[in-house]
Amino acid sequence: MADPAYLTWMNDVLFAGLVLAAGLTLLVSYRVIRGPTVPDRVVALDTIGTNVVAIAALYAIWSNQ
Repeated sequence: MADPAYLTWMNDVLFAGLVLAAGLTLLVSYRVIRGPTVPDRVVALDTIGTNVVAIAALYAIWSNQ
């Protein structure tokens, strides 16, 4: 039985979200390393933590788990 068209579209959107969140996590890691002040680095670490949770949630939805 074939998947409905919306499931294929949703898989594409979820995969794009995964790629976007992973890319943003890599970009924010630059701020952790080169942050001009300690508060900048703390905010960047918090953002990385939030992105990791988002990646885990998107992957769980994408893999039907």
